[in-house]
Order: sequence, then structure tokens, then C-alpha cells
Amino acid sequence: MGNSDELIDKETRDDFVNSLGIEKFKTYNDMYFKKMDTELPNLMSLIDSKDFASIKKLSHSIKGLSYNLGYSYIGEKLETIEKCSKNETEIPEDLVKEVLNAYERMKSLDL
Repeated sequence: MGNSDELIDKETRDDFVNSLGIEKFKTYNDMYFKKMDTELPNLMSLIDSKDFASIKKLSHSIKGLSYNLGYSYIGEKLETIEKCSKNETEIPEDLVKEVLNAYERMKSLDL
């Protein structure tokens, strides 16, 4: 995961900006990062406790937010976490690390 092209679906992001304007995008983007700062630690706690129903619900919610803003890499990883939780399957530690690392990388980008 080296550059923003791997993290962001620029076409989706551009469609959002073109539809609602840059100011709305900035507002939603700020809300996304505030929510993720809260919800990712919550998700990690749920994964540790193997609360599959809550993992499914939370990962589904933040997956949708990620995809809507064009953050497809994180969206894909959260989709995998959601699928694991539906099957009550252990969520691989490397998958969790990928989500956390991608999110930290996204926070450092000039979006």
C-alpha cells in the first residue's frame, strides 16, 4: 500500500464532489474521520471479544461510509471483516492490521 491510488477510488470521490460540491465533501470527509477515530477502536474491541453480531453491524456501517467517500481499500477490508463475522469466523489479525495501517495512511494524505 504505497500511494493514494491504492487507497482511494478517485472516480467515486470525484462523482461525490461533482454531485454535492467540494464543501459538502469536506464536511462529510471530516465527519468520516471523526467517526472512524471512534469506531475503529470500538471495532477492534469487538473483534477481540469475538462479538460477531456487533462486528457485523459496525463493520457494515463504516464499510458503507468508506465506499461512499471513495475509500475503497478500507471498504474492501471492512467487507471481508463483515463476511467473517457473518460466518462467525475468526477475523485474521493481518486483516485488522491492514485496516488500521490504511486508515493511518489515509489520515496523512492531503484529501
